[in-house]
Amino acid sequence: MNQALLISFLSYAIVTTITPGPNNITATSAGMKLNYKGSVPYLLGIALGFFIVMLIAGSFTSYFTSKNNQLFDIIKWFGAAYILYLALIPFLPVKKKSRSFNNNYSFVTGLGLQMINPKVILYGVTIYSSFNHLIGSSMISVVISSVFLSSLAFVCTSIWAILGTTLFNYFENKTFYYVFNSILALLLVYIAITILLL
Repeated sequence: MNQALLISFLSYAIVTTITPGPNNITATSAGMKLNYKGSVPYLLGIALGFFIVMLIAGSFTSYFTSKNNQLFDIIKWFGAAYILYLALIPFLPVKKKSRSFNNNYSFVTGLGLQMINPKVILYGVTIYSSFNHLIGSSMISVVISSVFLSSLAFVCTSIWAILGTTLFNYFENKTFYYVFNSILALLLVYIAITILLL
């Protein structure tokens, strides 16, 4: 095994997964609203969706990296629209707070986000095309690497959710609540714009 290639792979995977993106930003928001324990179903949904996308990306990298980018173009527009919707969630009026929060940050929502998250799809295509010599192309190696990458995603989103949980008490202050959520919303808007420019 090429040690330099392994270090590059791990560095890329960790840095890309821990940096702000739709998963980590919404995990922070879920942690703030539901605490860490309440956000776990959402985080598990993200991890399972991440696993599915990695499995598909690993199995069909050559198809996704071909010159026909129509599928990716469709996904990125839907993904950007959904990410913009996520940016609005903290500012939408809610009648039944706890119920709405649980619907917005459910297992299914976390899973669904991955299916239209161009950042995750592009990440999967990039990692499997760039590190094919390390990961390999057999189904067993794709499954093992997908389990590893989705576990890493769960750890990273958990870190962000815990960050949100620790800030929970500050959110009784309306100014802090709106400033913090505005920052998160702006990051999501930035991510959506970046995705559209890909």
